[in-house]
Parts: sequence; structure tokens; C-alpha cells
Amino acid sequence: MRTNPWSCGLLLITLLLVFAGCHAVLSISKGGSETCGNGVLDPEETCDPGAAGPQDGCAPDCSTVAGWRCEGEPSVCEPICGDGLLVGDEECENGDPGDATCENTGNGSGTLTCSDQCRLDASQCIGFVSVSCGADHACAQLSSGRVACWGGNATGQIGDGTGTERLLPVFLDSLNRVQSLRAADGLTCALSDMAQRDEVLVYCWGDNADGGLGVGDQGLGESRVPMVLPWFEDLAPEEAGVLGGMGGHFCAALSGNGSSNLRCWGDNAAGQLGDGTTEDRGSPVAVEGLYASVCGGGAFTCGLTAGGSVRCWGLNDEGQLGIGSSQSQASPAEVTLTAEAQQLTCGLAHACALLVTGEIACWGRNAAGQLGDGTSVQREAPVVIPGISGATSVSAGHAHSCAVTDPGTIQCWGSNENGQLGDGTHKPGTPTPQPVIFE
Repeated sequence: MRTNPWSCGLLLITLLLVFAGCHAVLSISKGGSETCGNGVLDPEETCDPGAAGPQDGCAPDCSTVAGWRCEGEPSVCEPICGDGLLVGDEECENGDPGDATCENTGNGSGTLTCSDQCRLDASQCIGFVSVSCGADHACAQLSSGRVACWGGNATGQIGDGTGTERLLPVFLDSLNRVQSLRAADGLTCALSDMAQRDEVLVYCWGDNADGGLGVGDQGLGESRVPMVLPWFEDLAPEEAGVLGGMGGHFCAALSGNGSSNLRCWGDNAAGQLGDGTTEDRGSPVAVEGLYASVCGGGAFTCGLTAGGSVRCWGLNDEGQLGIGSSQSQASPAEVTLTAEAQQLTCGLAHACALLVTGEIACWGRNAAGQLGDGTSVQREAPVVIPGISGATSVSAGHAHSCAVTDPGTIQCWGSNENGQLGDGTHKPGTPTPQPVIFE
């Protein structure tokens, strides 16, 4: 008769277990023999992990635990997906996510499902990582890696294959596994590893009148669906940099060390390249200082340093530099904030910073209420938007702004001429944040 070594039927074993603190440290026979643990499937054993000792799925007596499948000598065990038993690293069973929801897993709202591999699937959840505003449209990066866009679409910047204005968000089924997103004037770009390669791919769609798609002229005026930028095909994520430019100039914050890692080029009539001149540049010029990211407005530029400070330069006729005056600057000037910034965004003539406190501060033009402070008053210094806390992303368009204010909510404010507030209407814009409606 086989003896269960873990029962307390024998006085000796019971005493030994008591003295051992009920830990499995006894050298006793298992599987009806002394061979459990030698890595060989001996009689009465259904698994044997070898000298490594007991493992998930293989019991201390070398019998297979319910819900597991063990194979090989030494045995390797893995959960049986679809048997109704939730074991090991399985997150769910038989298509049932259990008590897990989009909300309590940090994926916003929507429907959380269970995949055929017994993993929670958040692809149908509506949770947001970031939002990015173009001139008259906006796009959101979801936690599932999907992309949704809304607003103006005259040059195909929504990416849904049409030129139809969208008053509510539409999802781009051709894109997934998106890592970052950038909307600009009439176009949108995204970094994605959807091809399941080690390298990222850069996709752009929308206006190509000035070569914004990065694919050269080729007689292509626009692309209404995402297309790969071929010269980025071997780009590693850490080398991608951060591009900015709402007008006729562009900047890139390059990775790596050095006395200056910011390069700008293009139109410089207002000093927006930051090199101390107003001379246009056909090739990149260095900007003094080290920057973690950069954003470009209509004729001004702002940079965020690694320490969380903000500096702006260029045109300042409407206070878009945030330095407390309307004096333009051809070199970086410090912006005074109530806390360190963690993200920076530039519109046509306004800018906003996401602070480490979760608050958002904006400055500059405010005729359409794009600063979100409840007024249409121009601000030459930053003002904190009332009622917003815990924000994780912010972006400015030509005359509107949007922010992710919790995992399941995006709020926008300012102009709504092209439906860029995403509320399903063309109603006049609002100077206070309102939620985007996702159906």
C-alpha cells in the first residue's frame, strides 16, 4: 500500500513536521520509491523535475497536479489552457476574464476578454496612453496599441481612407502595437512594431504637399491611409528622437550626450530655430542646451530639459513663449512654471505643459478658449487649467487642446470648427475641458 508522505498519520513524520515548522524539508520517500527527483519517470510517477526539486505542476510526490501537463525527462510542466482550471501564469480560462475588467486593470473602459491562450485581451478596451492634436484634428493612442482619430480630414489626416470630416473618433484597423503618435498640420505619424520586428516602423498619413510624409515627392499629394517611411525601416526605438513643427520649421531632440542635442531647420523669420539669428536654414543647426523633447508652434519653438524646465524661442506677439512679455526671442528663454514639467506641446500660437503634479499649464493665444482656463484672454505667462488633476498626456492643435485626464477619458477644449473636440457636433468651441465621446 502506497503511503502519502504528507499526511500526519505517522507519529514520527508528524513530530518531524512540527519541529521543521511544517516546511517541506524532510528527506522521505516519494512516489512509492526513493527515486522521485532523479529526473526519470519511474513506476508510479507521472512527472519528475529532476534535482531541481518540485516545480509548478509537479507535486512533491512526483504526481501531476490538476490543471497541468508535464512532459519529458526531467519533466517540464505547463498549464492546460481551456480545462477550466486557473493555474500557473494563466490569466483567465475558457474565455472568461473573471473579475478582471478594463477599469480595474488600468485599461479604461470597454470590454476585457479572455484569449485562446488564456491571456487577458485588452484590445476592445478604450484606455488611453496619449493624445496628439494636429491643426484641426486629433488622434489618441490606446493602451491596446490601437489608434483613433477625429476632426478635420481634408488631406486624409484621419487615416481611414477617406477625406470625410469625422465628428466622432474612428479606429484605424490597419494600425496596432503603436508605441507613439504625433499629429501635425494636416498629417499624422506613428511609431509601431506591428510587423513584430526588433526595429520599429514609422507610418505617416495625410498631407504631402511639403514632403511631410517623408517619402519624397513622387507626385504624391497625400495619403489617406498609413504608409511606411522606407528610410526609417531600420530605426531602433531609442534612436527615433522627437520631432516637432506646427509651421514651416522642424526640430529633433537627438539621443546621446553632448553640449547640445537639439537640431532645428527650416523657416527662421521669427528666430524659431533658436540659433540666435533670423536666417532660414536648409540643414539642421544646433540649439544651445540639452533637451529631452521639443515642440514646434507656428513660428516658435519650446524645449523641455531633462530637469523639467521649459525654454521657448521665436515669435511672441501673442505671449506664446510664456515668458511674461510679448517680446520675441531668437534664443531660448526660460518659462516660469509652478512645478517641473514632464511633457510639452505647442499649438499654432499657444503652448501647454503637463506638470509633475498632474496639472496642466497653458499660455499664449486664447481667442478660441484653447488655454482651457474658462476665458478667451491672451496669457503671456502660464495659467493652470482649473479642474484638471491626474493628467497623463496633453497636446495642442492650431486652436484647440486635448488631454488624457484618466485612463479612460480624453478631454478637449477650444475651437470645434472641424469637429476637433470629438463630441459629435460642430457646436461652438468651449474654453473649458469637455470629454471626447467614444462609441
